[in-house]
Amino acid sequence: MSDIGRQHSNVRFSPNIFTPYPGIPIWPQLRELGVIEPQTLEEWMTMPLGANLLPWLKGRELARLDRMLAYFLLLNQMRRSQKFSLIQKLTSLLVQKPIRWRLDSRIFSFPWEMWVAQLSDQIVRRPSLVTGQALPAEQANLC
Repeated sequence: MSDIGRQHSNVRFSPNIFTPYPGIPIWPQLRELGVIEPQTLEEWMTMPLGANLLPWLKGRELARLDRMLAYFLLLNQMRRSQKFSLIQKLTSLLVQKPIRWRLDSRIFSFPWEMWVAQLSDQIVRRPSLVTGQALPAEQANLC
């Protein structure tokens, strides 16, 4: 995904952890690995979409994967920084190389780049199209 993102600036990614769904051909292998298959239609219906149901991906490994995905998505977002404010563009330039290094070396502790990116989002708020005032962070993220 990183190579494709570097080559094609118009590509967007939304990576997720694999979630097994009814009827997929690999259920026998998943059962052997400890994945519990829902037994009733109601259990399938209440299975959370996009949730991690993989018994071997828990705790520190899941947290590490989540951090890696967060870095990947942040880098992808920063590459498309034409619409950002001057502060966000400067932030982007400051942290892109360290994030690329992190992804290449797979070292994700002490996430200062995430903190800087979050700080720049706090400084520059997306305005409401109706009132022109800065949106709260939760609403700005939806836009």
